[in-house]
Amino acid sequence: MQVNHLRGRIIAMYGTVQNFAKVMKWSNRKAYEIVNGKQEPTAKDIDAMCSALNVEIPDEMRNLFFQ
Repeated sequence: MQVNHLRGRIIAMYGTVQNFAKVMKWSNRKAYEIVNGKQEPTAKDIDAMCSALNVEIPDEMRNLFFQ
């Protein structure tokens, strides 16, 4: 996972990781650990983050890996 890209996208869209955590309905700790590369996100986490960050996942990939 490209931690710097992820952090940059979150900051650009939400201002802070804390604001992103609120949108995701995650604890601040979980959000910071994922953003800092200390915790691997689950497939559901990745799918939810893509939606929150306006990242398009091709339908076929979504059907194979995220449902």
